[in-house]
Amino acid sequence: MSLRDHVAPGQAAGYLWQIDHALYYLAAGSGDRVGVETLDDVAVIEPRAGLKLIQSKSTLDPNRNPVSDSSPALWKTLAIWANALQKGEIDPSKTQLFLVTNANLSDCLATRLGRAVKPAELAQIVAELRSNPKTPSQSIGEAVAAVRGCSDDQLTRLCSCVQVLDDNHRQSFDDLHADIIAKCHLPASVDSPTFLDAMLGWVHTTVMQKWQAGHPAWIQQQHFNDRLHAVIENVRRRRSRELPARQLVCTETEIMSHKASLFVRQIDVIDADDAEVTEAIIDYLRHNRERLRLVHEGIVTDDDWAHFDDLLVEHWRPVFRQQQTASTSPAQRKQGKRVYIEIQKHRERLAGDETDEYYLTRGAYHRLADALVVGWHAKFADKFKISAKPSS
Repeated sequence: MSLRDHVAPGQAAGYLWQIDHALYYLAAGSGDRVGVETLDDVAVIEPRAGLKLIQSKSTLDPNRNPVSDSSPALWKTLAIWANALQKGEIDPSKTQLFLVTNANLSDCLATRLGRAVKPAELAQIVAELRSNPKTPSQSIGEAVAAVRGCSDDQLTRLCSCVQVLDDNHRQSFDDLHADIIAKCHLPASVDSPTFLDAMLGWVHTTVMQKWQAGHPAWIQQQHFNDRLHAVIENVRRRRSRELPARQLVCTETEIMSHKASLFVRQIDVIDADDAEVTEAIIDYLRHNRERLRLVHEGIVTDDDWAHFDDLLVEHWRPVFRQQQTASTSPAQRKQGKRVYIEIQKHRERLAGDETDEYYLTRGAYHRLADALVVGWHAKFADKFKISAKPSS
Protein backbone atom coordinates (compact mmCIF):
# COMPACT_ATOMS: atom_id res chain seq x y z
CA MET A 1 0.00 0.00 0.00
CA SER A 2 1.24 3.49 -0.84
CA LEU A 3 1.06 6.51 1.43
CA ARG A 4 -1.85 7.79 -0.65
CA ASP A 5 -3.91 4.79 0.41
CA HIS A 6 -3.96 6.07 3.99
CA VAL A 7 -5.33 9.55 3.35
CA ALA A 8 -9.00 10.35 3.96
CA PRO A 9 -9.85 13.79 2.57
CA GLY A 10 -13.54 12.88 2.40
CA GLN A 11 -13.73 12.21 6.14
CA ALA A 12 -11.84 15.40 6.92
CA ALA A 13 -14.16 17.39 4.66
CA GLY A 14 -17.13 15.85 6.47
CA TYR A 15 -15.87 17.07 9.83
CA LEU A 16 -15.15 20.55 8.47
CA TRP A 17 -18.65 20.66 6.99
CA GLN A 18 -20.07 20.01 10.45
CA ILE A 19 -18.18 23.08 11.67
CA ASP A 20 -19.67 25.04 8.75
CA HIS A 21 -23.18 23.97 9.72
CA ALA A 22 -22.62 24.74 13.38
CA LEU A 23 -21.53 28.25 12.44
CA TYR A 24 -24.50 28.59 10.08
CA TYR A 25 -27.01 27.85 12.83
CA LEU A 26 -25.19 30.10 15.29
CA ALA A 27 -25.32 32.89 12.70
CA ALA A 28 -29.03 32.21 12.21
CA GLY A 29 -29.45 32.92 15.91
CA SER A 30 -32.62 30.87 16.44
CA GLY A 31 -31.28 28.63 19.19
CA ASP A 32 -29.96 28.85 22.72
CA ARG A 33 -26.96 26.65 21.91
CA VAL A 34 -25.49 24.61 19.06
CA GLY A 35 -23.60 21.34 19.46
CA VAL A 36 -21.19 19.37 17.31
CA GLU A 37 -21.29 15.57 17.77
CA THR A 38 -23.59 15.94 20.77
CA LEU A 39 -27.11 14.72 20.01
CA ASP A 40 -26.26 14.41 16.31
CA ASP A 41 -23.66 15.61 13.81
CA VAL A 42 -24.97 19.09 14.60
CA ALA A 43 -27.75 19.88 17.07
CA VAL A 44 -29.60 23.07 17.86
CA ILE A 45 -31.42 23.52 21.16
CA GLU A 46 -34.14 26.11 20.70
CA PRO A 47 -36.29 28.04 23.19
CA ARG A 48 -39.31 26.19 24.59
CA ALA A 49 -37.60 22.80 24.14
CA GLY A 50 -37.44 23.01 20.35
CA LEU A 51 -34.80 20.83 18.72
CA LYS A 52 -33.06 20.63 15.36
CA LEU A 53 -30.93 17.58 14.56
CA ILE A 54 -28.70 17.72 11.49
CA GLN A 55 -27.06 14.75 9.81
CA SER A 56 -24.49 16.02 7.31
CA LYS A 57 -23.39 13.82 4.42
CA SER A 58 -20.81 15.62 2.33
CA THR A 59 -19.04 14.38 -0.76
CA LEU A 60 -16.04 15.54 -2.76
CA ASP A 61 -17.38 13.80 -5.89
CA PRO A 62 -20.09 15.93 -7.55
CA ASN A 63 -21.43 12.87 -9.41
CA ARG A 64 -21.88 10.72 -6.29
CA ASN A 65 -25.08 10.47 -4.25
CA PRO A 66 -23.98 9.85 -0.64
CA VAL A 67 -27.60 9.13 0.41
CA SER A 68 -28.66 6.79 -2.38
CA ASP A 69 -31.52 4.36 -1.78
CA SER A 70 -29.26 1.57 -0.49
CA SER A 71 -26.56 3.69 1.12
CA PRO A 72 -25.47 3.11 4.72
CA ALA A 73 -25.48 6.91 5.21
CA LEU A 74 -29.24 7.12 4.54
CA TRP A 75 -30.35 4.07 6.47
CA LYS A 76 -28.08 4.54 9.47
CA THR A 77 -29.35 8.12 9.77
CA LEU A 78 -32.96 6.95 9.69
CA ALA A 79 -32.15 4.18 12.18
CA ILE A 80 -30.60 6.65 14.62
CA TRP A 81 -33.66 8.89 14.44
CA ALA A 82 -36.10 5.97 14.64
CA ASN A 83 -34.35 4.65 17.75
CA ALA A 84 -34.46 8.11 19.36
CA LEU A 85 -38.18 8.35 18.60
CA GLN A 86 -38.92 4.96 20.11
CA LYS A 87 -36.97 5.88 23.25
CA GLY A 88 -38.82 9.17 23.61
CA GLU A 89 -35.66 11.22 23.09
CA ILE A 90 -37.28 13.31 20.39
CA ASP A 91 -40.78 14.77 20.26
CA PRO A 92 -41.93 15.00 16.63
CA SER A 93 -44.10 18.01 17.46
CA LYS A 94 -41.02 19.99 18.57
CA THR A 95 -38.26 18.44 16.46
CA GLN A 96 -36.92 19.09 12.98
CA LEU A 97 -34.67 16.47 11.42
CA PHE A 98 -32.36 17.59 8.61
CA LEU A 99 -30.54 15.27 6.25
CA VAL A 100 -28.15 17.56 4.37
CA THR A 101 -25.72 16.92 1.56
CA ASN A 102 -23.74 19.09 -0.81
CA ALA A 103 -24.53 16.68 -3.67
CA ASN A 104 -27.07 17.58 -6.33
CA LEU A 105 -29.66 14.85 -5.81
CA SER A 106 -31.82 13.47 -8.57
CA ASP A 107 -35.09 11.74 -7.73
CA CYS A 108 -34.43 9.10 -5.07
CA LEU A 109 -35.81 7.77 -1.81
CA ALA A 110 -34.20 10.62 0.14
CA THR A 111 -35.68 13.38 -2.02
CA ARG A 112 -39.13 11.76 -1.91
CA LEU A 113 -38.82 11.53 1.85
CA GLY A 114 -37.97 15.22 2.05
CA ARG A 115 -40.97 16.20 -0.09
CA ALA A 116 -43.49 14.10 1.84
CA VAL A 117 -45.78 16.47 3.74
CA LYS A 118 -49.41 15.53 3.11
CA PRO A 119 -50.91 12.39 4.72
CA ALA A 120 -51.05 10.52 1.41
CA GLU A 121 -47.42 11.39 0.66
CA LEU A 122 -46.33 10.30 4.11
CA ALA A 123 -48.24 7.01 3.78
CA GLN A 124 -46.55 6.39 0.43
CA ILE A 125 -43.05 7.05 1.79
CA VAL A 126 -43.69 4.78 4.80
CA ALA A 127 -44.70 2.02 2.41
CA GLU A 128 -41.55 2.62 0.37
CA LEU A 129 -39.35 2.44 3.47
CA ARG A 130 -40.82 -0.98 4.17
CA SER A 131 -40.28 -2.27 0.65
CA ASN A 132 -37.21 -0.50 -0.78
CA PRO A 133 -34.75 -2.15 -0.78
CA LYS A 134 -36.47 -5.51 -0.98
CA THR A 135 -33.34 -7.40 0.06
CA PRO A 136 -31.03 -5.15 2.14
CA SER A 137 -27.31 -5.66 1.81
CA GLN A 138 -25.26 -6.72 4.82
CA SER A 139 -23.95 -3.17 5.26
CA ILE A 140 -27.43 -1.77 5.89
CA GLY A 141 -29.34 -4.82 7.12
CA GLU A 142 -29.31 -3.89 10.80
CA ALA A 143 -30.26 -0.26 10.12
CA VAL A 144 -33.11 -1.26 7.78
CA ALA A 145 -34.45 -3.67 10.41
CA ALA A 146 -34.36 -0.90 13.03
CA VAL A 147 -36.37 1.43 10.82
CA ARG A 148 -38.89 -1.21 9.83
CA GLY A 149 -39.25 -2.21 13.46
CA CYS A 150 -41.21 1.00 14.01
CA SER A 151 -44.98 1.02 13.68
CA ASP A 152 -46.59 2.81 10.75
CA ASP A 153 -47.67 5.58 13.10
CA GLN A 154 -44.13 6.00 14.42
CA LEU A 155 -42.68 6.06 10.92
CA THR A 156 -45.29 8.57 9.79
CA ARG A 157 -44.48 10.86 12.71
CA LEU A 158 -40.76 10.43 12.03
CA CYS A 159 -41.04 11.18 8.32
CA SER A 160 -43.14 14.26 9.00
CA CYS A 161 -40.12 15.77 10.81
CA VAL A 162 -37.57 15.08 8.08
CA GLN A 163 -36.28 17.66 5.63
CA VAL A 164 -33.73 16.73 2.98
CA LEU A 165 -31.50 19.55 1.77
CA ASP A 166 -29.04 19.22 -1.11
CA ASP A 167 -27.07 21.49 -3.41
CA ASN A 168 -30.37 22.84 -4.78
CA HIS A 169 -31.01 24.21 -1.27
CA ARG A 170 -27.72 26.14 -1.06
CA GLN A 171 -25.80 23.34 0.65
CA SER A 172 -22.59 23.62 -1.36
CA PHE A 173 -19.56 24.77 0.60
CA ASP A 174 -19.55 28.15 -1.16
CA ASP A 175 -23.29 28.75 -0.76
CA LEU A 176 -23.20 27.78 2.90
CA HIS A 177 -20.35 30.21 3.51
CA ALA A 178 -22.16 32.96 1.63
CA ASP A 179 -25.29 32.43 3.74
CA ILE A 180 -23.27 32.53 6.96
CA ILE A 181 -21.81 35.89 5.94
CA ALA A 182 -25.26 37.21 4.94
CA LYS A 183 -26.78 36.25 8.30
CA CYS A 184 -24.01 38.05 10.19
CA HIS A 185 -24.91 41.42 8.59
CA LEU A 186 -21.31 42.56 8.32
CA PRO A 187 -20.42 46.26 8.00
CA ALA A 188 -19.08 47.26 4.59
CA SER A 189 -15.65 47.89 6.12
CA VAL A 190 -15.23 44.22 7.14
CA ASP A 191 -13.48 41.83 4.77
CA SER A 192 -15.85 38.85 4.50
CA PRO A 193 -13.29 36.05 3.84
CA THR A 194 -11.12 37.22 6.74
CA PHE A 195 -14.15 37.35 9.02
CA LEU A 196 -15.34 33.90 7.95
CA ASP A 197 -11.92 32.35 8.52
CA ALA A 198 -11.78 33.86 12.00
CA MET A 199 -15.24 32.61 12.98
CA LEU A 200 -14.73 29.10 11.58
CA GLY A 201 -11.41 28.95 13.42
CA TRP A 202 -13.12 30.00 16.64
CA VAL A 203 -15.82 27.30 16.32
CA HIS A 204 -13.18 24.66 15.56
CA THR A 205 -11.03 25.72 18.52
CA THR A 206 -14.01 25.84 20.87
CA VAL A 207 -15.15 22.36 19.84
CA MET A 208 -11.66 20.89 20.24
CA GLN A 209 -11.22 22.50 23.66
CA LYS A 210 -14.55 21.06 24.83
CA TRP A 211 -13.63 17.58 23.64
CA GLN A 212 -10.14 17.73 25.15
CA ALA A 213 -11.70 18.69 28.49
CA GLY A 214 -14.07 15.73 28.28
CA HIS A 215 -17.15 17.92 27.77
CA PRO A 216 -19.80 17.80 25.04
CA ALA A 217 -19.12 20.41 22.37
CA TRP A 218 -21.98 22.82 23.01
CA ILE A 219 -21.55 26.48 22.04
CA GLN A 220 -23.83 28.97 23.73
CA GLN A 221 -25.57 31.47 21.45
CA GLN A 222 -24.49 34.37 23.68
CA HIS A 223 -20.86 33.29 23.43
CA PHE A 224 -21.19 33.34 19.66
CA ASN A 225 -22.78 36.79 19.77
CA ASP A 226 -19.93 38.13 21.89
CA ARG A 227 -17.33 36.59 19.60
CA LEU A 228 -19.12 37.88 16.51
CA HIS A 229 -18.88 41.49 17.63
CA ALA A 230 -15.27 41.09 18.76
CA VAL A 231 -14.20 39.59 15.41
CA ILE A 232 -16.08 42.23 13.42
CA GLU A 233 -14.33 44.96 15.37
CA ASN A 234 -10.94 43.31 15.05
CA VAL A 235 -11.23 42.62 11.31
CA ARG A 236 -12.67 46.07 10.61
CA ARG A 237 -9.80 47.80 12.34
CA ARG A 238 -7.17 45.51 10.87
CA ARG A 239 -8.39 46.10 7.34
CA SER A 240 -9.06 49.81 7.65
CA ARG A 241 -6.22 51.07 9.82
CA GLU A 242 -3.64 53.54 8.57
CA LEU A 243 -2.99 53.83 4.85
CA PRO A 244 0.50 53.14 3.50
CA ALA A 245 2.68 56.24 3.57
CA ARG A 246 3.12 56.19 -0.21
CA GLN A 247 -0.62 56.80 -0.65
CA LEU A 248 -0.50 60.03 1.36
CA VAL A 249 1.22 62.52 -0.91
CA CYS A 250 2.12 65.92 0.55
CA THR A 251 2.54 68.91 -1.74
CA GLU A 252 5.40 71.36 -1.55
CA THR A 253 2.91 74.09 -0.62
CA GLU A 254 1.66 72.05 2.35
CA ILE A 255 5.21 71.38 3.49
CA MET A 256 6.26 75.02 3.21
CA SER A 257 3.21 76.19 5.16
CA HIS A 258 4.51 74.41 8.27
CA LYS A 259 8.14 75.55 8.15
CA ALA A 260 7.52 77.96 11.02
CA SER A 261 5.36 75.66 13.11
CA LEU A 262 6.29 75.08 16.72
CA PHE A 263 7.02 71.40 16.24
CA VAL A 264 9.51 72.36 13.50
CA ARG A 265 11.16 74.92 15.75
CA GLN A 266 11.45 72.20 18.39
CA ILE A 267 13.67 70.14 16.10
CA ASP A 268 15.52 73.23 14.82
CA VAL A 269 16.95 73.77 18.31
CA ILE A 270 18.46 70.27 18.32
CA ASP A 271 20.18 70.96 15.00
CA ALA A 272 17.87 69.05 12.68
CA ASP A 273 18.94 69.33 9.05
CA ASP A 274 16.67 70.23 6.14
CA ALA A 275 15.89 66.62 5.29
CA GLU A 276 14.84 65.89 8.89
CA VAL A 277 12.62 68.98 8.92
CA THR A 278 10.90 67.95 5.71
CA GLU A 279 10.41 64.38 6.98
CA ALA A 280 8.94 65.71 10.23
CA ILE A 281 6.42 67.91 8.39
CA ILE A 282 5.41 65.07 6.08
CA ASP A 283 4.90 62.74 9.06
CA TYR A 284 2.83 65.45 10.74
CA LEU A 285 0.64 65.98 7.66
CA ARG A 286 0.15 62.26 7.02
CA HIS A 287 -0.76 61.65 10.63
CA ASN A 288 -3.34 64.43 10.66
CA ARG A 289 -5.00 63.15 7.51
CA GLU A 290 -5.26 59.61 8.83
CA ARG A 291 -6.37 60.79 12.25
CA LEU A 292 -9.34 62.57 10.68
CA ARG A 293 -10.15 59.74 8.25
CA LEU A 294 -10.10 56.99 10.84
CA VAL A 295 -12.43 58.95 13.11
CA HIS A 296 -14.70 60.01 10.26
CA GLU A 297 -15.11 56.41 9.08
CA GLY A 298 -15.79 55.20 12.61
CA ILE A 299 -12.73 52.97 12.70
CA VAL A 300 -11.08 54.76 15.62
CA THR A 301 -12.78 56.97 18.21
CA ASP A 302 -11.63 60.24 19.75
CA ASP A 303 -11.12 58.33 22.99
CA ASP A 304 -8.85 55.87 21.15
CA TRP A 305 -6.72 58.77 19.95
CA ALA A 306 -6.62 60.33 23.41
CA HIS A 307 -5.36 57.03 24.81
CA PHE A 308 -2.85 56.77 21.95
CA ASP A 309 -1.47 60.21 22.82
CA ASP A 310 -1.29 59.30 26.52
CA LEU A 311 0.74 56.20 25.67
CA LEU A 312 3.13 58.29 23.58
CA VAL A 313 3.73 60.64 26.49
CA GLU A 314 4.31 57.69 28.81
CA HIS A 315 6.86 56.29 26.38
CA TRP A 316 8.57 59.67 25.88
CA ARG A 317 8.88 60.60 29.56
CA PRO A 318 11.61 58.11 30.67
CA VAL A 319 13.53 58.59 27.41
CA PHE A 320 13.53 62.35 27.95
CA ARG A 321 14.49 62.13 31.62
CA GLN A 322 17.44 59.88 30.86
CA GLN A 323 19.02 62.66 28.77
CA GLN A 324 18.84 65.47 31.34
CA THR A 325 22.50 65.45 32.40
CA ALA A 326 24.13 68.04 30.10
CA SER A 327 24.82 71.55 31.39
CA THR A 328 26.19 73.28 28.30
CA SER A 329 24.07 74.36 25.33
CA PRO A 330 25.92 72.23 22.70
CA ALA A 331 25.65 69.15 24.92
CA GLN A 332 21.95 69.79 25.54
CA ARG A 333 21.33 69.98 21.79
CA LYS A 334 23.13 66.67 21.30
CA GLN A 335 21.14 65.03 24.08
CA GLY A 336 17.95 66.44 22.62
CA LYS A 337 18.86 64.95 19.26
CA ARG A 338 19.38 61.56 20.92
CA VAL A 339 15.93 61.79 22.50
CA TYR A 340 14.39 62.67 19.13
CA ILE A 341 16.15 59.82 17.31
CA GLU A 342 15.13 57.31 19.98
CA ILE A 343 11.49 58.39 19.80
CA GLN A 344 11.57 58.09 16.00
CA LYS A 345 12.12 54.33 16.38
CA HIS A 346 8.85 53.80 18.22
CA ARG A 347 5.51 52.58 16.83
CA GLU A 348 2.60 52.76 19.26
CA ARG A 349 -0.46 50.49 19.29
CA LEU A 350 -3.74 52.14 18.31
CA ALA A 351 -7.05 50.96 19.78
CA GLY A 352 -5.40 47.72 20.86
CA ASP A 353 -3.93 46.89 17.44
CA GLU A 354 -0.38 47.07 16.13
CA THR A 355 0.32 49.88 13.67
CA ASP A 356 2.35 49.37 10.51
CA GLU A 357 3.36 52.88 9.49
CA TYR A 358 5.89 54.93 11.44
CA TYR A 359 4.32 58.23 10.36
CA LEU A 360 1.29 57.53 12.56
CA THR A 361 3.39 57.59 15.72
CA ARG A 362 5.96 60.16 14.59
CA GLY A 363 3.28 62.55 13.37
CA ALA A 364 1.43 62.23 16.67
CA TYR A 365 4.62 63.12 18.53
CA HIS A 366 4.94 66.24 16.37
CA ARG A 367 1.35 67.17 17.27
CA LEU A 368 2.24 66.81 20.93
CA ALA A 369 5.43 68.79 20.39
CA ASP A 370 3.38 71.49 18.66
CA ALA A 371 1.31 71.77 21.84
CA LEU A 372 4.42 71.65 24.08
CA VAL A 373 3.24 68.43 25.69
CA VAL A 374 6.54 66.80 24.72
CA GLY A 375 9.86 68.11 23.51
CA TRP A 376 13.42 67.12 22.70
CA HIS A 377 15.73 69.82 24.07
CA ALA A 378 16.22 69.70 27.82
CA LYS A 379 14.88 73.27 28.14
CA PHE A 380 12.12 73.04 25.52
CA ALA A 381 9.37 74.22 27.87
CA ASP A 382 11.28 77.38 28.78
CA LYS A 383 12.36 78.08 25.21
CA PHE A 384 8.89 77.96 23.67
CA LYS A 385 6.30 78.52 26.39
CA ILE A 386 5.71 82.20 25.57
CA SER A 387 5.18 81.81 21.84
CA ALA A 388 3.42 78.43 21.86
CA LYS A 389 0.61 78.35 19.29
CA PRO A 390 -0.37 74.86 18.10
CA SER A 391 -0.47 74.51 14.30
CA SER A 392 -3.73 73.90 12.56
